[in-house]
Amino acid sequence: MFLGKLCGEDKPSGIAEWVALRGAWIANVLGLKRKSMPSNHTYRRKLADILDEQEFEALLGKHHQYCGKEGYQVVVAIDGR
Repeated sequence: MFLGKLCGEDKPSGIAEWVALRGAWIANVLGLKRKSMPSNHTYRRKLADILDEQEFEALLGKHHQYCGKEGYQVVVAIDGR
């Protein structure tokens, strides 16, 4: 969810699509045995049940405060779209 949000997805459906398009890579990097990714309904439910919106926004803000500072690596992918 965090990566999808950082990449500009604001809705659970967008986050789910972003994750699904990168599912194989995410599963490989995280060493997941299960290769399928959660649906937008799972994200919506988890966002409503366990994630505090203000805490999540604070994490994003903390990440953004370091962007562009010395020693902070920023990776930009350009895919031609």
